This record gives sequence, C-alpha cells and structure tokens, in this order.
Amino acid sequence: MSKLIRIYSSTSATEAHIIRNFLEERGIQARVSGDGLAHAGLQGVANVEVYAFEEDAAEAQRLLAEDLVNEEPNSNSDQV
Repeated sequence: MSKLIRIYSSTSATEAHIIRNFLEERGIQARVSGDGLAHAGLQGVANVEVYAFEEDAAEAQRLLAEDLVNEEPNSNSDQV
C-alpha cells in the first residue's frame, strides 16, 4: 500500500478542497484532512491539509507550483 504525503496545508477548508479538486481533475487522487475542525468553528485556526499518494506527490507539487506561477500578475506588463 502506498503512503500518503502532505503536499499542501492551509487554514481554509474551502481552499484545501479547491486544491484537491484541481489535482483530481488532472488525474491525481488527493485527500483532505482536518476539514472537520475548520467546519467546527476553527476556520482560519486549524490546519487543513491535502495529501497525495507517494507516487503522485512530486507531480502534484509540480502542478500546484505551475498553477501558482500562471496566476501571478505579469511583471513585464505595460500597465501602470
């Protein structure tokens, strides 16, 4: 059996589930842990973590890093 590797941590259960869905849409099984605490009134305090299986962890981290880079504003923009 493959072991789970933590690939993302947040204090937002919503954010963690968005990350999980993002990964699963790309074929990577992911699990969210700790969201029960966030829903129990500890949103913003309790860590909610996203896990992927060990064999998918590197690809999951690469996809997340790539997505974050694509969301950053273009620093070469001519906008003022």
